[in-house]
Order: sequence, then C-alpha cells, then structure tokens
Amino acid sequence: MSGASRGPAASEPEAMRALALSLGVPAEAILVDAGGRRTYATCERARRLFGIEQATLVSQRFHLPRALALCQALGIQAIGVAADRQPYGLPSFVLWTLREIPATLVALGEIARLGRSKPPSRLTPSPTSRQEPPAHGP
Repeated sequence: MSGASRGPAASEPEAMRALALSLGVPAEAILVDAGGRRTYATCERARRLFGIEQATLVSQRFHLPRALALCQALGIQAIGVAADRQPYGLPSFVLWTLREIPATLVALGEIARLGRSKPPSRLTPSPTSRQEPPAHGP
C-alpha cells in the first residue's frame, strides 16, 4: 500500500492498512511503502525494492491508466481495479481529468527515459519503509 504521507495523522498508506486490517486482511499480508510519493516512485519501489512482479492496482478510475502504464514499463504485470465509491460531480470530474493531463505527460516522459537508460537494479530502502524487502531480493 502506497500513497502520500503528511505525517502520522495524514498518511494514506496507514489509512489503507487500518481499513484492510479492519476488513480481516492478515497483517503479514500487508506491505506499506511510505516512500512512494508519486506514482512512478511507487511502481519503481515496488519492482526494484520489494521485488514485486505482479500486482493488482486499486485506485480511482481516472488514475488507473497512468499507473498501469508505469507498472508495465517498470516490469510489473498489473491489473487495475477502480475504487471510486461514488460518481464524481462535474467540478471534481473536470478537476481530476485536467490534473491527469500533465501527470500523464510526465509519466510518458518517465517511460521514455526508461527506454534510454537502464533503471537501477535495486533501490536503497527508505527509512520510512515499514518492511524490508524480501531476503531473496528482486
């Protein structure tokens, strides 16, 4: 689970973890990565640091195409599940749609850069990571 963290009181990954635990997901099945502050960083850390090769991405519908493209470019086979709890009102829909335009352009640039240079084979764990990568490595 990854997302923005603005301190312990406003941590998306910790909120997701708490919800998953309340729904009966075993704690040992949950990995929280507080170092994925952007979609690219989340996908790269998942692959390089935690050795994830397959993933199910759960996010808002507007965000999934970009996240799936980044995962694929970084070597993660991923499927997406939209987690929109209700339809967006027109102002929110316009805001999030407009936000995705520059975010998608940045993601395309990051994907193109991957094609020109070899990404690091392994990242150094963030001090904010809740779990260490698997012992066997990626």
